[in-house]
Amino acid sequence: MLLITHKWKKDHFGGRQQYSRCLIESLKMNNYIDFEIYNINPYIKQNFSDKFFSLKTDYLSNIDISNIIKIIKKNKTKIIIIDCSTMGSVCKKIKSFNKDIKIMIIHQHIEFSFFVKLFHNSKNIKNLFIAFKMYINEYLSTKYSDKQIFFTKRDLNSAIALYKSKNPEVLPVAQPVINSPEKKNNLTRIQKPYILFVGGGRLLPNSIGILWFIKKVLLKIDLSLVVIGTGYEELVKKKFKKVIFLGRVNDLSHLYKNSEFVVAPIFSGSGMKTKVAESAGYGKTVFATNEAIIGYEKFEGKIFIKCQNESEFIDNIKNYKKLIIEKEKILKIFKKNYSINAMSLNFNKLIKSV
Repeated sequence: MLLITHKWKKDHFGGRQQYSRCLIESLKMNNYIDFEIYNINPYIKQNFSDKFFSLKTDYLSNIDISNIIKIIKKNKTKIIIIDCSTMGSVCKKIKSFNKDIKIMIIHQHIEFSFFVKLFHNSKNIKNLFIAFKMYINEYLSTKYSDKQIFFTKRDLNSAIALYKSKNPEVLPVAQPVINSPEKKNNLTRIQKPYILFVGGGRLLPNSIGILWFIKKVLLKIDLSLVVIGTGYEELVKKKFKKVIFLGRVNDLSHLYKNSEFVVAPIFSGSGMKTKVAESAGYGKTVFATNEAIIGYEKFEGKIFIKCQNESEFIDNIKNYKKLIIEKEKILKIFKKNYSINAMSLNFNKLIKSV
């Protein structure tokens, strides 16, 4: 078996990066599976030709495609898992080489829809061009794969409507079980008690959501807010009261442990919000919008408290001590549904099915 994924820097902990790492670990747990990993470097800039005239995406080069074919020939690969829905050109090339190879594509998002929304918000023609490239590649990855994996039913239904997806499957996100020892950290900058938000500000839904929360909710409650993630430079300049932007933090355990709860005021996007699963891995209750809990719906009141608008956020947070869910109950749900072990069991069944 061959896994095609990206090799992320160790200090990059976004949802996409964490999922890729969990996928590798989950496959390693299935000891009987003999698999090789082909890493694509996501930090290499595409040349001018590939960027503007080629339909290839995700930092993919002709050298990568050639290397992948060589590995398939050498190892007589039978199953390929591709950890990205926009590698349609790879799927087409593999099937043209050997139509009997089984390909499983993982759709972390519907990338086409994401960039269309980005274009409408930014009016930047570049995003429309990227959306077109994403559409072509997601269409090809659907056409030439044998199984498509989605995080949510919403994305699955979108793919059926857009690409006539065949053999789709919904498998949730996963996060590592948190066993790191408590470290001594200087939290003197942080005004307790505090709420925690984790997510990069370069993703528009995060920056829009946290700005909304600061303006509409934070000033009306008796808690401060700690924001983890880069890309909030413009918000930092505004010097909001009761808000601390910590940027990138490698070890979040102390910040999660000392927080009262986590907020996820996200109003747009696609896929499944991995930070909800991450919060559950720390046993923390999440106060979240409808968008943030897509894919987690059956656990309302068990790992998250739903807040649909400003007044619900304010009212629920003012009563948070009564609403906080017991840590052990959250951890139990996390281990059964969103841990690497749960992911390993899911992929075990899926691989056998193809």
